[in-house]
Amino acid sequence: PLFSPHQITDAGAAALSTCTALRDLDVAGAVAIGPAGFKALASGLTALTSLRVGGCARVASFGDAAAAALAPLGPTLLDLDLSGCLELTEAGLAAVAAAHTRLTALSLWNCLRVGPGGLAASLPVLGGRLRRLSLRGLQQLEDGALEAVLAGLPGLAQLDLRACERLTGAGLAGAGGGGGTGAPPRRPGLTSLSLRGCYRVRGPDAAASIAALGPALRSLSLRDNWQWGAADLGLALGGLAGLTSLDLG
Repeated sequence: PLFSPHQITDAGAAALSTCTALRDLDVAGAVAIGPAGFKALASGLTALTSLRVGGCARVASFGDAAAAALAPLGPTLLDLDLSGCLELTEAGLAAVAAAHTRLTALSLWNCLRVGPGGLAASLPVLGGRLRRLSLRGLQQLEDGALEAVLAGLPGLAQLDLRACERLTGAGLAGAGGGGGTGAPPRRPGLTSLSLRGCYRVRGPDAAASIAALGPALRSLSLRDNWQWGAADLGLALGGLAGLTSLDLG
């Protein structure tokens, strides 16, 4: 290609910051931008609503200092993609959550240094505005932390948990487990859920937890969860009367 995002430096970011009408910016893979560059972007792009920093396998340049530098975007930013930001820790996520309370979409795919405790403490700060969340690839995520996250995000509609290998499904239902016949849905706003590759999500307890998500769920992926049998699948689907897309591949 004639141009690669890897070529963008702090100086380039400063130049980009003069494009003050920008609303959508994708600098995925721009590994040469450091905290100073992100500070320049955040200070100049006061109309920005969508920012993609990640999206490649390893964005080693984006860590806690860069996350804190994005704070000036708090009043406008709605969609933030930090996929693959391997230097981001729980402190950086806390800074993001505190500054960006208007976020409606957040991707933390493969942010492997952010542990379950950090997720449980920071994500609920985003409250009812967050509609779309990706925790894909966070293999350290456990049921208790997921339950705490979901309890603090009542407006969540789309949840990506692909390859979260420690999950068993218990955290989906929340307090009270899977409920019973006629019980109210545990996550009434959730419309899309991916459990692809979550191979420990299996058995009747997991099936009951999924069924308890209720009829609002439209899309469910259980791809690569080969342990599911017909009885458990029937139990899970029994509570999902509104399901329009099911991936069992």
